[in-house]
Amino acid sequence: MQNYSAEIKALEEANFGSSFTDLTNFQVEIITKENNLAAYLIYQAVLDEAEIVSVYVKPAYRKQGLATKLFSNIKNKYQEIFLEVNENNQAALSLYAKLGFTTYNVRPKYYHNKDAAILMKWSR
Repeated sequence: MQNYSAEIKALEEANFGSSFTDLTNFQVEIITKENNLAAYLIYQAVLDEAEIVSVYVKPAYRKQGLATKLFSNIKNKYQEIFLEVNENNQAALSLYAKLGFTTYNVRPKYYHNKDAAILMKWSR
């Protein structure tokens, strides 16, 4: 498998304003199409739990079920999966609900623009 770390770091910075200087402390699931990075999911895991840090599907590959496939890959490995999502990210909220995630808490005014963070969890 080709190393996509530099491309993932650049996409994280461009799309989320976050900058991973080192991905070695994270697990990364990727999907490629024609040897090009199409989608990725970054997470951390402890024992039988995982916490999603980031999910991204390149625009050219959206609406093809790639995010669902990424989540299926890790749902087979862990008993519980946690994530947070901006309250105004309706596409992500719909996807997570479809995948069986439920809201367990809300952090009001969490993000720099005062949007709330919705904390979600999936359990086997």
